[in-house]
Amino acid sequence: MATKFECPHCGQRVEGEDDWSGMKLECPACSGGITIPQSKETDSAASPVVVKDQLVTVESDESNEQEATAQNMPIETPEATQTKPQKKGLAMASLVCGIIGGWFSTLSIPAVICGHMALSKIKKEPNTYGGKGLAIAGLILGYLGLVLAFIGVMLRLETEKVIQQLQQQGKLNEQRPLPLPRDWQRAVIPNVGTIDIPPTMEVAKGTYVKVKTIISQQLKIPIAKFVIQQKGLNDLNPEAFNLYVRVLVDTDLLEKAGCTLHQTWTEKQQLKKECQQLKKEYQQVKILIEATARKYEGRIIKWDPITVQTISGMTAIRIGYKRQLNTNPPVVVEMYSFPNYDRIHLLTLSYRETEKAEWAKELSSVLSRFRITNVRTKFSDRKAQ
Repeated sequence: MATKFECPHCGQRVEGEDDWSGMKLECPACSGGITIPQSKETDSAASPVVVKDQLVTVESDESNEQEATAQNMPIETPEATQTKPQKKGLAMASLVCGIIGGWFSTLSIPAVICGHMALSKIKKEPNTYGGKGLAIAGLILGYLGLVLAFIGVMLRLETEKVIQQLQQQGKLNEQRPLPLPRDWQRAVIPNVGTIDIPPTMEVAKGTYVKVKTIISQQLKIPIAKFVIQQKGLNDLNPEAFNLYVRVLVDTDLLEKAGCTLHQTWTEKQQLKKECQQLKKEYQQVKILIEATARKYEGRIIKWDPITVQTISGMTAIRIGYKRQLNTNPPVVVEMYSFPNYDRIHLLTLSYRETEKAEWAKELSSVLSRFRITNVRTKFSDRKAQ
């Protein structure tokens, strides 16, 4: 129902609704303040006033208060909103492993694994996990490290094959005879190779060898096919009997093919495995050697660990020990077994422990100058030793 009233300032008639009673508004004609006559209980909400086809907005005191309150309230912005930091542990681990994997290829594997795990978590929970760029970089470095490691292994295997071929052809320096020092001699070992002898030693021959052979046969002692001894024994010089040094070279044929003399990297790994197996059987080897020593009234007083060594490019298994006969000074013994496909060449060095200063350095030089030139690659000429 419409309510009509006049402006007390200019007399302009104003028409409004009943529920506007008691409100204050501005006259549309003179802008003077008008209080709408009280007619009934009205709502305090703002309502439009129509004056001569003009729309007037009337606001209550409560609306003004709400607007003022709204103006004073802080506005929340994205910058003010705090978010939890994203987790980047896996991504960072992938990158670090990928970088270090350039030096240690084994770390390339965890770099790839961590990288894929990080990307998977980032895809599933992007608000919780981050570091996508780090994870991708770690993946790239990880895969690159694996590729380089594979190439390195292949190159190593191919290089070993080339080295083996060159060694078999005698084209590498480590298989070429070294220049002889002054007063040294080079002895040829039939069907084996060569060995250099210092002036303090000599190849066993002549009357001494004949006597030694007869005694060994009577005592059933095996005789090496090639012997180097202290100088003077061949001439039965009494002073020579005061010293003791031996270099023995012998060959044992195998029933089946074994490792080649100049082994590839793979064969060396296999030989090391065989050496580990031999260590388990070391007790049997010790029993055999000890039984032989006791047979001639001797004993083993010390054992060295069995090892695999590379001597002048040739792989050998070394067994070392000290033996003693009665009350004589202990003798240091070093046995080297060189696998050569269908045979094994045995090189044994020995000297009295009390004469170490005299022989240790000399025997080390003799060992480094030992050369096997009869390189075996197949079962042929088995009778030729």
